[in-house]
Amino acid sequence: MRTMIKLIGLLVTPIIFAIPAQANLMYSQGDINQFKSTNKCPGCDLSSIDNFSLSVGDNHSSADLSKADLTKTSFVHSICLTHANLEDMNFSNGNAASSNFSYADARNAVFVDSYLEDAVFSYADLTGSTFINADVNNANFYGAKGLNLKGVKNECNAILPDGSKGVCN
Repeated sequence: MRTMIKLIGLLVTPIIFAIPAQANLMYSQGDINQFKSTNKCPGCDLSSIDNFSLSVGDNHSSADLSKADLTKTSFVHSICLTHANLEDMNFSNGNAASSNFSYADARNAVFVDSYLEDAVFSYADLTGSTFINADVNNANFYGAKGLNLKGVKNECNAILPDGSKGVCN
């Protein structure tokens, strides 16, 4: 009987400890509320928000999302993040199609596997940012600083920093 109880304890213990570890794999409602009310949320967890709903045309110009985690976040509508601080932000596997990142400080931001079709990054500082496997079809990077599209999935008709068009494969 004691052996059976020990065996059950060994099987149940990993499950109990795994539950809290899984709980932190999604966004924090408090972080969402903070961003919506203050336009600042450095280091926030805004990850895995499917259809992140901000009002159509919401202007989050000059927002601070530095070091924020927005992995797997998808915006319902395009978002305006002009002049925003997006330094070290992680937007892997995200969807920000038609969003405006003009003049943003997006140094060392991660856009790996993101869908950014028709997004605008004009005059943004993208030094050290990663766009591996991202779809930037028709995106506008005119005047952007430090852009590296090495390994991008699709840059068809994107406007590059010098005004030339991206290659269609």
